[in-house]
Amino acid sequence: MPRLQQLPHPQGRADLPVRLHRVLGCVQGTLRRRRARPDRCRLDLDLRDDRPLPAGGVPVPPGAVVRPLRRGLAEVLHVAARQGHHRRVGQGAHVSDARPTRPLVSILTPSLNQAQWLPDTLDSVACQSYPNIEHIVSDGGSTDATVQILESAPDAVRWHSAPDRGQSDALNKAFAMSSGEIIGWINSDDALMDSRVVEDVVAFFDSHPDVDVVYGHALQIAADGHFIRVLWSPPYRHSRLKTFNFIVQPAAFIRRSALSDPMLRESYHFVMDWELWLRLAEKHRFARIDRILAVDRHHSARK
Repeated sequence: MPRLQQLPHPQGRADLPVRLHRVLGCVQGTLRRRRARPDRCRLDLDLRDDRPLPAGGVPVPPGAVVRPLRRGLAEVLHVAARQGHHRRVGQGAHVSDARPTRPLVSILTPSLNQAQWLPDTLDSVACQSYPNIEHIVSDGGSTDATVQILESAPDAVRWHSAPDRGQSDALNKAFAMSSGEIIGWINSDDALMDSRVVEDVVAFFDSHPDVDVVYGHALQIAADGHFIRVLWSPPYRHSRLKTFNFIVQPAAFIRRSALSDPMLRESYHFVMDWELWLRLAEKHRFARIDRILAVDRHHSARK
């Protein structure tokens, strides 16, 4: 167990939104840990108030006790859930506002030997407030503890494990298994930012029927979970996309009607997401949600 440490509180920052004070230093890579409760989402950080953060990060209120990261994403994000709101779908959770007509959202996850981070990915989807989600994990035949983790995953997770031809092939297999009207893609080392990500994305699609691709900002962390930076995505401009991939893949969602099967071209191994955006941009409209939607983990083995 690491030693608790006290972070200093920057003075004279009355210009910051009040709700950001409650983040308790997540942008500094630390957090306050809540007592574990089995019926609650492990992760929840509501950053929908997405005005630019100050260069020095988010201040910590006086007296707040935080701890350094102990393992993964669960230790990066401050648990700020409203009481009685975020329970695991598929494990006896009751969603009071569930409506059968709400579109199904498919979250696709390619996986290969990333058991140390996969639980964070699964948890970030399982604790979504949106009631109609399927999570599909396409594993490439992992030799670590990935299969054991998937075997104990919530009922809403569908998965298979078999050798594949790479990440693009894994995504294509997951897409073929899915049936959602809206598609999200998060790798097994990434996660959704907070429990209202899917809820907000679906609401945006509902209010913008002419938009086929929605993207937002992302929080980038290191392999050990420490904060690196916020990846701010600019408003969409096609001329910019042709020269620079500014869309962070785990922070993007796509209408199924805009996608072809297979979803990705297997000849691309490192820029398959950029190729997908460029292909979609030929016929479909993109729009940005000005809020952090995902957590992107940066490490040496990532693509």
